[in-house]
Amino acid sequence: MTLLHDVLGRLENVQRLGDHEAKANCPCHASKSKASLSVKVANDGRILLHCFGGCETERIVEAMGLEMRDLMPDDDHRQPVTSSPRPSSNGRGSRSPSEAFASHAAYARRKGGPDLTDKPDRVFEYRDESNRTLGFVARWETPSGKHVRPFSLNGSGWECKGLPKPRPLYNLPGIAKVRESGGVVFVVEGEKAAQALIDIGFTATTCQFGCKSADGADWGPLAGQTSVLADENGRVAGVDERHRRIRLITSRDQRLDSGGVRLADRCFVALVFA
Repeated sequence: MTLLHDVLGRLENVQRLGDHEAKANCPCHASKSKASLSVKVANDGRILLHCFGGCETERIVEAMGLEMRDLMPDDDHRQPVTSSPRPSSNGRGSRSPSEAFASHAAYARRKGGPDLTDKPDRVFEYRDESNRTLGFVARWETPSGKHVRPFSLNGSGWECKGLPKPRPLYNLPGIAKVRESGGVVFVVEGEKAAQALIDIGFTATTCQFGCKSADGADWGPLAGQTSVLADENGRVAGVDERHRRIRLITSRDQRLDSGGVRLADRCFVALVFA
């Protein structure tokens, strides 16, 4: 499998424009009318990405479960685009999540990335309302900072790739229980913050890839639900009145902490619409 095929396999609505060029939906925002992401192979084998919607390349790469270095061919395969196919890795086709985590860690080490252990420091599981496993987000803590990657099922097994759009929210079973009881749901930035609240008895959720990818999430389970939405910078988790999805009821400046994890500096109480 070539490097181009590996990248295109992580995107939706792929339209080939030739042997070395294609366009697809950008994974960072909802493409309503046409594919806005250009994907090309440079003469030295590099993958070139350009979103006509203005999304940063780094965010696009992260949403695909890759790093910038993954757009480069291996050192021993730096040849023109007519070179022979490049073997794929990065967890694709793994028989279990743990095997996929280890495969990705080995892939990152081989590509000169962080020295990841085969077992992540934290694993956050995405489930549907029936408690069926949909995917995982694995988090490694490294000396250079956090390394977070999504994992999901494809036709041949587990791979390092985000869940398909519209992506389910984190902790759907918990949201379903609160919807029946009429409680409050905290919507925060990231699985780590959400789980910190869950661990002390609150109901919390987040959208995969964070607030900048909120348009790719399915917010339906929160429709009509009174929620507290917040992130580290006081944003409303990427869902604002421009999208006609929430109505702010009140806001307050208050540091929100849980188990030593800063969840937010500002909280918003809102009513969320589908």
